[in-house]
Amino acid sequence: MKNWRKWLFSIGLTFFLLEILLRLLHMNQTYTESIGQGYQSYFGRESNSWFLQMPPNDTLMVDHGDFKYQYITNEMGVREKSTSLLLDSSRYKIITLGDSYTEGMGAPYDSSWPRFFERSLKERDSNVLVFNAGINGGDPFYAYITFREKLAVFKPALVISAVNSTDIDDFFFRGGMERFKAGGKLENKKGPWYEFLYHYSYVVRMILVDIMQKRPQLFVTEKEFERTEDDFVIQATNNFLAFKKSIPFPGKLLVVIHPSPNDCAYITHRDNMHTHLVLQKLVKSLQQNGIAAIDLLPAMATVINEENVSRFTFKHDGHFNGDGYKVFADKLEVELAKSYPGYYR
Repeated sequence: MKNWRKWLFSIGLTFFLLEILLRLLHMNQTYTESIGQGYQSYFGRESNSWFLQMPPNDTLMVDHGDFKYQYITNEMGVREKSTSLLLDSSRYKIITLGDSYTEGMGAPYDSSWPRFFERSLKERDSNVLVFNAGINGGDPFYAYITFREKLAVFKPALVISAVNSTDIDDFFFRGGMERFKAGGKLENKKGPWYEFLYHYSYVVRMILVDIMQKRPQLFVTEKEFERTEDDFVIQATNNFLAFKKSIPFPGKLLVVIHPSPNDCAYITHRDNMHTHLVLQKLVKSLQQNGIAAIDLLPAMATVINEENVSRFTFKHDGHFNGDGYKVFADKLEVELAKSYPGYYR
């Protein structure tokens, strides 16, 4: 009996000390934990609204440790001026949609890629207006619903929907259009029963991620995850076909596949190469279905690389800073003129 108690005590003490060590080393810390916002599950989120938005008509302070700035929302709850700007039918209106990279997370309002893009276009055409409806946590399906329900009425000349590698993860735990339930309710997929253990124990995270090779917070192996990637391409293509139809004629749709700073810096990393191949499949599928699509990774990677990436991003957060978003906008303008001459104007 005494040996059994000693054995149990030794195991418990080992796990306790290992837990402390892993926490001190921040091993397998989640993104939201790294920016001081605690653990946030991807799964099981429900809402009485289809739409992602911040509190409308509000002024907030965004503080991720690496950066801090004032964040002002309009009546839609996005980081943009009033939609009343879109009422002017004489303007050449461009609406941008996407996630935090389009919103401009990590930079002041005037340093997001849509703002840089607008300023550059205005050098040739002062009548251009770029309305940024990007929102943290967005994805192609949210973009379509938001445009269809809230922005189509403004009849833009061009709609740009930005897509990146995180949207594949989003699809895995959210699904596609099936998340939008009747009556305006939103429902993500359910997570595994043991996620609460992952939430509270870094030892469990080590076992799942480092030993069992599960993807952090998605709880599947790479092979299991890859089985959903073809479905992502199919459903995203169908989503953009519906998206294109929702744009009042003669408005146009452009899908922009863009990298993160990490994608540019480690472009030859096996995981990044695999994800890029999936996104290239999406580009090909869209183009075959008559949807304009551009892949910005090759162009942006000519500027941002492993040696200089710290100039364009943050140590902990991982979003672009203003300089990174400037590269995004510059390369988008060049690639748009090259791939679809005359598409803008």
